[in-house]
Amino acid sequence: MNPIDSPAKLSLVINEAVPNAARILALFTLGRLYRQEDDLPTALRAFEKALTLKPEEPTTLASLHFYIGILLPQVRGLQVATLTDAIDHFTQALALKPDWPRISCITVAPTILAAACCRWMKPPTSTLRSWT
Repeated sequence: MNPIDSPAKLSLVINEAVPNAARILALFTLGRLYRQEDDLPTALRAFEKALTLKPEEPTTLASLHFYIGILLPQVRGLQVATLTDAIDHFTQALALKPDWPRISCITVAPTILAAACCRWMKPPTSTLRSWT
């Protein structure tokens, strides 16, 4: 297919011709840019899309898991399932880079604490009644 003959198909030609590693890098870079611009839902989608492309490089894979773990609760809220997914992503990042300073207890602890609070701590019924 010649893109000059069919300009509407140009993006398809470019996407097919670009190596997988370059697409992953582009999505990773876009995710970081959107995160910096505080467009967290779009950043999360970019990181998740990059992860679906199955990156092979361990640092890239760990970084994707790290950013997804950070963004999931911020974008989707503090439900137990979301927090569990975030912790799973942190765990995968740590498995790939166990001595990586970026993934520290200080970074991951708020997500783990929120998960624990949502799952195991319930306010007493008397407290709930006093709020109504």
